[in-house]
Amino acid sequence: MNNCRICESTNLFKKFEYFKIPKGETVYPGINYEKYHRIYFKCKVCKHYSSYLKMKIDNHYSSTYNKTVYSGNLKKNFERINNLPSFQSDNFYRVKRIDDYLNKNNFNKKKLKILDVGSGLGIFPYKMSKKNYDVTALDPDKKSCLHIRKNLKIQTLHGDFFKLRIKKRYNLITLNKVIEHVASPKKMLIKIKKILKKKGLIYIEVPDERASLYGKDREEFHIDHLHVFSKNSLNYLTNKINLKTKFL
Repeated sequence: MNNCRICESTNLFKKFEYFKIPKGETVYPGINYEKYHRIYFKCKVCKHYSSYLKMKIDNHYSSTYNKTVYSGNLKKNFERINNLPSFQSDNFYRVKRIDDYLNKNNFNKKKLKILDVGSGLGIFPYKMSKKNYDVTALDPDKKSCLHIRKNLKIQTLHGDFFKLRIKKRYNLITLNKVIEHVASPKKMLIKIKKILKKKGLIYIEVPDERASLYGKDREEFHIDHLHVFSKNSLNYLTNKINLKTKFL
């Protein structure tokens, strides 16, 4: 790897290298684990971690992710996670954080249109809908969309975000633990801007590079994370495409 994938600096160094699957990492079908090899390079300028790997993990979000991670039982896993006590629920605090911000800044809840990209089990859009927000869930997995639409009664968009033609515009677009999974976060955010209403908001949540303090086997550095952001690298990315950044 010659350049940082965020700030394009050439000042990189090898931080973590893996020759076998780390403990706790999801085993995906189609990966040759006998030739498992990947590296995280860290940028000295923006502190961003970029993953380099020869193994293909393309399309597992649209085909095998839910089956592998949730054993194919979306409704059962939704109920298990949705019923967690608030102190164990990332989504409880995520929804509270966003709801508090919108209320504090006097957004009209009745007029807000929200798009959640990469909804998975649908827990976040479901909890937002329970606060009377108008939410649409977008996911590349057809079974996820069917579960969200049928069981949670939330409207959905199915397909690869980069290939979808999205005609509507939204006041708030949420990316909860999403952009670290895509090869080009910049390309994703540029398209997000195109479907964002004037004075709209983008909520981005990513794994924190400070997890590296606890070692290379942390979940933040598992194979499906092509990026691990620092505050500097996320700020650099958003500024590069003329987004004003506010850290909550």
